[in-house]
This record gives sequence, structure tokens and C-alpha cells, in this order.
Amino acid sequence: MAGDLCQQNCTSVFYNLESSDADKYYFRVENSALKYTYVMTPLNLTVKDSPGSPHVSGPSEVAEGTSVNVTCTAAAPCPCQPPNITWSLHTGDITTHIQDEGDGRRNLTSFLTFTASRSDHGSNIFCTVSYITQKQNSVEKNSTLHTLKVQFSPEVVEASVSPSGAVAEGSSVTLTCNSSEANPPVHNYTWFRDTQTSPVGSGPNITFNVSSSHAGLYYCRAEHLRGGKESNRVELKVAENSSISLMYMMAAGGCLGVLLLCVVTGFVLRIKKSKATEQDKQNPIHQDSDVRDQDGPAHTNPPNPTKDQQEEIHYGEISFSRPPLRDRSEGTGQEGLGLALESEYAEVLLSGRDCQARYQKAPDTEELYAQVKRK
Repeated sequence: MAGDLCQQNCTSVFYNLESSDADKYYFRVENSALKYTYVMTPLNLTVKDSPGSPHVSGPSEVAEGTSVNVTCTAAAPCPCQPPNITWSLHTGDITTHIQDEGDGRRNLTSFLTFTASRSDHGSNIFCTVSYITQKQNSVEKNSTLHTLKVQFSPEVVEASVSPSGAVAEGSSVTLTCNSSEANPPVHNYTWFRDTQTSPVGSGPNITFNVSSSHAGLYYCRAEHLRGGKESNRVELKVAENSSISLMYMMAAGGCLGVLLLCVVTGFVLRIKKSKATEQDKQNPIHQDSDVRDQDGPAHTNPPNPTKDQQEEIHYGEISFSRPPLRDRSEGTGQEGLGLALESEYAEVLLSGRDCQARYQKAPDTEELYAQVKRK
């Protein structure tokens, strides 16, 4: 008897139990002449070949990165020889203690604490309890399996474009989004352009005919119930149409040719102007040279007009007035008639290059007129 009767503890320990020890037992008190057996409260002792299995409890589904507590409970009938508990999962912290369940029953409880990761998804967790007999034999018993489910996002999300490289305008291109394993599985793929916040497509693959406006960076986002993750950026390059490129090249070549022609023309005109200036300096013009005929008026060769000199035209105005009436006796006939038939001319002088040319012409080929007003 291991208990203290003074404290009303009548615990008894049986060592090296065998199957033949299974029977009905009664509690009996003997103190000198006092002897009494409690036949009304017998104890049935059953001896088994192996101990009972431990029990595992804990959450069945957790999110990645959260703390997980799993408990293993096994009977500990012998306080002096408690069992030993081990875990199938070799990570985390383990604490063990004995709990008194009342009625003389005790349990050994082990707590396993760890942080869930994607590698723990689908793991079968169990514990093993080992009992040591007085014969130093070890009896082991495994618990039932506890399957742990871990929710996690895809670790890798990768975007790609096919065909790669520059794609000709009007041709077909396919954007593909691939993701690694996720729990729960990815249920939605959304495509975005790097310069836009609104999506441009959905699905693991999108196909369209490209134009120059489609050029740029694209990425996809893989989403599931626990969240999502973005992919890398892929560049869609669009090659311009060859005919349009040729047209641009021809236009650029034409503009370059016109520009070159203007430069050459300006250069040639500058050279000619420079030569003309040098000739003018080497051949000065002599002024005030008179060329006269014996019977005609003298003509003066006008100087060559300078660049800034403008042509001038000089007009002479002739006013006619009737002479005062004379006495008819003073003269009639041819004298009066001569006054009526008399004509007067005004000379117009021109300056400039045209004027010089006119002076060089014969006098009979040039006609000069004056405006005549009668009063």
C-alpha cells in the first residue's frame, strides 16, 4: 500500500501484473481485534496484454505563419514509472506534465508548439507513448493520425509572352501566367499593364492581335481565398509595319535632300555675291563724262546705282496761260497762229540701272513725255 491511512489514502500498487492477476478485489481493514472487509464495493481488475493508445488533438486547418498547438494524452497508471511520449514532427517546442483526473486516475499530457509552414501542409502528426515494465521491457503504443492542412499563397508567380522578342503589328501574341502550388488553389488570374490600375484581361492565358499602342510592360496577379501575389514584369515589343517604316524613311530622306539643296544653293549664291563685290571694287565707274554730238545736246552717263539706291523719276510741269490780248493792229495772222501752234517739252531724268540702259539706247528709240495741263 502506497497511501497514508492517516490521510485516508489507501492507494495500493501492484507490481509485475500478469494476465492471471485479473480478478475481483475487496478493500479490507485490520486493526488488532478489528477486522472488516468491504464486500459491497469490490474492485474489478482487468489485465491487458498492451496499454491503451494515446489521443492526439489540435486544429485541422491553419494559415501559413500561425502558431499551432497539438496535444497528446496518455494514461499514466504508475506514478513511479510514468510513460514517455515522443512526436512524429521533429520541430517546435515540447512540454510534458502529469494531470490528476480524479478517482486515482492520472494522465500524461504532452504539448507540441510550432509555426505552420507550407511544408507542413498534409503532414500526418502522431505521438508514441512508451511504457517501461518492472522487467525493464518497453511497450509502445502509437496514437491515431492527425492530418494538418496549411493554407498558403503561391510562392512563385511567373508571367511570359509568346512569341518572345519584337512582334509585328497585326500578329497574334499570348500572355501566360503560371503559379506554384497554393492552398486553396488559385482560382483567378488578372492581367495588368504597368501604367494602368484597371485590369486589361483575366485568365491564365490571354491572346490578342497587337498594335503599336499595346507596347509596354505587363504583369499578372494570382489570387485565392487567402490572398494573392503579383508576377514579374514582361515587356511586349511591337515592331512597326515595314511599309510604314519605308514611308517614314522616304519622307525623312526627302526632307534631308531639300535641306541639303537649300544649303548648297545658299552657298553658291554667297560665292557669286562675293565675286561680284570684288569686281565692283576692281572696276570703278567714272562719272561726269560727257558725250556730245556736234548738233545735239550733251548726254551724261549716269553712275551705276548702288544696291540701296532707289530709282527716282523727276517730273516737269508746264503751265499754259493765254497771253493778254493785244491790239489787232499790232499783228495778226501768222503771229497769233504761231502762239497757238507752239509746243513746249519737259525733260524727264531717270536715275538707276534702267536709266543707264536707256541712255545707252539710240535717241530715236526712246520716247519721253511730260504731263501738260492747260489753265
